[in-house]
Amino acid sequence: MRKDPYDFRSKRKPRTIGIDATFIFIIICVMFALLLGRMGWFQLIKRDRNVAAFNDTMMRSRPIKAKRGSVLDRDGNVLAETVARVRVFVNTKQAVEAGTEVKAADVISDLFDIPKDEIVERIRSRKHRIEYFVKDADPEKAELLKKAARRGGLAQALDSKLKSGDPITGLGAETYSVRSYPNDSLASNIIGYVNSNGESIYGIEHKYELELCGNSGWESVGISGSRQIPGSKKVIKECLDGKNVYLTIDKRIQEIAEKAMLPTIETYKPESMCAIVMNPYTGEILALANYPTLNLNEFSGADPEKLRNGAVEFTYEPGSTLKTIVAASALEDGCVEPKEVVATCHKTATIGKHTIHCSVHHPYNNGPGPVDCYMTIDQSCNMGAMALGSRLGDKKLYKYLTDFGLVGKHYFGFGGEGYYPLEDPNKEPWAKIKLANVSFGQGISVTPLQMAAAYCVIANGGEYVRPQIIRGITADDKVPNFSVKEKRRVLSERTAKEVRDMLESCVENGTGKSAKIEGRTIGGKTGSAQASVNGRGYSGDYLISSFIGIAPAEKPELVIAVIVRRPQGNHYGAVVAAPILREIAEESLRYMKIPADKPEAEDTERKESI
Repeated sequence: MRKDPYDFRSKRKPRTIGIDATFIFIIICVMFALLLGRMGWFQLIKRDRNVAAFNDTMMRSRPIKAKRGSVLDRDGNVLAETVARVRVFVNTKQAVEAGTEVKAADVISDLFDIPKDEIVERIRSRKHRIEYFVKDADPEKAELLKKAARRGGLAQALDSKLKSGDPITGLGAETYSVRSYPNDSLASNIIGYVNSNGESIYGIEHKYELELCGNSGWESVGISGSRQIPGSKKVIKECLDGKNVYLTIDKRIQEIAEKAMLPTIETYKPESMCAIVMNPYTGEILALANYPTLNLNEFSGADPEKLRNGAVEFTYEPGSTLKTIVAASALEDGCVEPKEVVATCHKTATIGKHTIHCSVHHPYNNGPGPVDCYMTIDQSCNMGAMALGSRLGDKKLYKYLTDFGLVGKHYFGFGGEGYYPLEDPNKEPWAKIKLANVSFGQGISVTPLQMAAAYCVIANGGEYVRPQIIRGITADDKVPNFSVKEKRRVLSERTAKEVRDMLESCVENGTGKSAKIEGRTIGGKTGSAQASVNGRGYSGDYLISSFIGIAPAEKPELVIAVIVRRPQGNHYGAVVAAPILREIAEESLRYMKIPADKPEAEDTERKESI
């Protein structure tokens, strides 16, 4: 039978795919093994090299900026702080290239009421790559602006039902930190300043830079293109924020002191001046006001010299205010009694070829005649002071001046404290004219703060207490306790009380009458001295007026020192400086709720005296 040609059935066994499948499977396994091997090679053997290469190309390190600590007063009122602000900007290059400058201007103009044409012009000029239009934007408006930039317009940002348009390229808002001074110029010469580059200038900001600035940290982050890779951030070094510096300053008393200086600034137009208020028992500086000064929030373009703290940086010859210290030293040394006549003053005296003049006051037009310690202070008699200095001698006087803190350089916590050396008579004896000059406050230079501290010795019963401006430095918001750094006895309590009586007599009966406060006992001493110019003699038109006082005189709470440099029109301490002290004392004691300690006298016309 012939085979049918269309019969496709075959008697041979059909071929299977087993051999082919096995072959393909083996190939796949080999390839997979090679892949695993390659991965192992990269992940295990070459891991360190590959990680380093990734870090070089994909990972970026960036600093974590520490938050600067705050400067606060004794009660925790903020004087300087770092605050977060929001600023609105346009990347002018991106906006112009994308053609979105008009849309960006529309959003900024509508939200912040800035003329649209002005915005467009600034963007198209491309004067700055990043152009800031608002530097302290309302956070809610800034968020709305960012939403408008994403959705293509302000209308789309306000109404979610509207279809989004193309993003507004180049428009944005960012948060940044800025140093803020909530009280403008208050205590600015103490605080100092931090500029936009983070550089501290003068004052506490500069002196305590390390404590305030903290320690910045570091972090690494993965970057893909211009975006951060989610989950790639890793802290390399922890950030430690700056500490808070608490001052001994009382904000309210500082305000009182600065306000009290304004009439004198207006009337006598001094070159500079300062007012210091201290707690005589602890050495705490409750206020330290300076002129000139400036608004720290408007520092840009201002003269930084106006931030100089004259109360601690500048030295001056204390003039007649030093007579109190000389009298106290003589009494303590036992070389004179309080009511003992030490000299007879007839307006002038001669030492060798030098003639010493005494500024006599009504009714002692020809000199006060017989002079004791009380009259020396009451009438500010140079002859009496010279006699007291002569009885002490140069070595003892130098010792007492040193004990009162008036010799040598001191560090009271400000930085930049001034210093003018006084020759040591133990090495080379003073000439007689030198001893005489120092006895009535010339030939010796001190800072205003040194003189205030010296009067604290008399006010607190005879102990020198080191002045301090720093109450404490903490890493939290808890007001630290204050501790006295240095205390040592200089005078006996008896001597200190006697000298306080002399200062009270000076206000009641002598040159300090213009410092009287009704219902209160006040003690103080005037000073009017010529200033030396570049160490080459004294200038008749460079005069320094001063008044240093104790309030109340019977039970002291405050020591106040006022020093005015080069006032115009009048130079007497009783006229220029004493009224400032009177206002500071009156307002501060009222604020401190210190009761009146003197029976009210009959109303009499106050007589101004020098």
